[in-house]
Amino acid sequence: VCRLLLEKNKVMNLTAITDPTEVVTRHFLDCAALAPHMPQGGRVLDVGTGAGFPGMPLAILCPQTEFVLLDALRKRIDFLNEVIEVLGLTNVTAVHARAEDFAKQNRASFDMAVSRAVADLRTLSELAVPMVKTGGVFLAMKAADCAEEVQGAAHACEVLGIGPARTGGAGVFEGVRELKGGCQLMAGPEGLQIRRYWALESRPHEDGYEETVEKVRHLLEGAIRRQLVSDVPLCTFLSGGLDSSIITAVAARAYQEQGREPLETYSFDYVGNRKHFKASAFQPDADAPWVKKAVRALGTRHRVLRCDIPSLLQLLPEAVEAKDLPGMADVDSSLLYFCRKVAERHTVALSGECADEVFGGYPWFERSELLEADTFPWCPDLEFRRAVVKPELWESLQVEDYVQARYQQSLAEMPALPGEALWERRRREVGWLSLNWFMSTLLDRKDRMSMAAGLEVRVPFCDHHLVEYVWNIPWAMKAMNGQRKQVLRDAAEGLLPEELLRRPKSPYPKTHDPLYEQLVRARLLTILDDRDAPIHSLVDETALRAGLLSDAGDYGKPWFGQLMAGPQMLAYLIQINEWMSRYHLTV
Repeated sequence: VCRLLLEKNKVMNLTAITDPTEVVTRHFLDCAALAPHMPQGGRVLDVGTGAGFPGMPLAILCPQTEFVLLDALRKRIDFLNEVIEVLGLTNVTAVHARAEDFAKQNRASFDMAVSRAVADLRTLSELAVPMVKTGGVFLAMKAADCAEEVQGAAHACEVLGIGPARTGGAGVFEGVRELKGGCQLMAGPEGLQIRRYWALESRPHEDGYEETVEKVRHLLEGAIRRQLVSDVPLCTFLSGGLDSSIITAVAARAYQEQGREPLETYSFDYVGNRKHFKASAFQPDADAPWVKKAVRALGTRHRVLRCDIPSLLQLLPEAVEAKDLPGMADVDSSLLYFCRKVAERHTVALSGECADEVFGGYPWFERSELLEADTFPWCPDLEFRRAVVKPELWESLQVEDYVQARYQQSLAEMPALPGEALWERRRREVGWLSLNWFMSTLLDRKDRMSMAAGLEVRVPFCDHHLVEYVWNIPWAMKAMNGQRKQVLRDAAEGLLPEELLRRPKSPYPKTHDPLYEQLVRARLLTILDDRDAPIHSLVDETALRAGLLSDAGDYGKPWFGQLMAGPQMLAYLIQINEWMSRYHLTV
């Protein structure tokens, strides 16, 4: 084969390497490295085979495997057919065709696709992956400096598969990384070094229940009181839920002890929600009646802020600017609206964010279909996302595999507790994922939207002393008597009326007014009518127009977290388009 290659290379360009020894080592032996990974008895496609690499050496080494060598240049295919005839190979076929055309008739036809030094990885994946069967493999042989190509695919997967969450430490802009929480970056003569200065540790919990309750109360009250220190006007966010009510109760008591004017509080709602609110498994009731009970019990000076529906749409681009990324759609834009209103009178606010991650308050800590899902429990099904993305792009990026790899990577980083029961370990895993992914997403959202409005929002439940202690409280204590966050409820005994202590979990409020869906649908249709809109490179427009743009679907069935359902997907796509336009991004 080496002789045939070098002879033919004299009349046509097949290889830049002309030394026979180097041809053997740099071509044949390099390709042979894939031989152990070939599917015995399966079909393998070599995309852009060129002079027959890696497919021809693999066909020689793996006679039980069928190979198809694909190339767009007729002269190369003629050469390969000559080699096949000379060697008498019966398990290999050379095909003259462009990959784009060949793929139309051969979707999901191969157990494996291979390539070597062909195009950039994103383009190559888009061509090869659709021709691989479900569960198959695509092996791309790239040069040692291919990290940039691999990272490029990861950037797109972050937005399409992980977003609006984001992998800690990973960026979505080329060449930009993030310093992880609990780490410090040091610059010195040896270069840049990253050192972790804080991390959770898993250890047996040795306190009894009563002592645990007392410690939780002590740690939490200390965290709240420390964060009340301010030389500028301070307030609290009060939804009438357990978490914000505890913070407000401690703050209001501290103000009374100091002889200060009553604490000022705010709750958030939307114009039309009284008429349109619909309960769901994730949002069982509205905040308004509970807010009134909390204000009456705690004696605060309270204001209800209501966001009008057009503002939710108008602020979507500003929310992208504040975050530098597409985010939680109207959940972000509404918070930006509310923070601007609060900032008219106050500079600092305390919020009940993070209690559900720390104490296990989310439904996925309890509902078996979420708890046992072998993926991120706030996003157990990627089908909603897949339905709006171009199929060839989704497959070429291998989004599901990327998400699963990030999930497994995160679990591998969790500090395990030796000897822990499997069911207890799983709840620890879900707690780890919630702290490192979901909580970081909400904290980033809160920080960026509030600071963009000139408001500092503090989160006492994220105090590291409290988090370190609660991390090791076993689930049987956290959910004493089968009640999620019971240890926190018991720690708040005497701070709140019984009915507020027992209120079921309800998330940050969102609009239920169908006007919002109408507005985001109209806006997205306008964007799709613009042929220069960058979103065209991502979305399956036909499926989008026939699906979400005709009916945004179940408001109560989220595709991310507890709030983001059909209308929020439309708004997320609007934000992606805004982000791509603002930063001149391409796929």
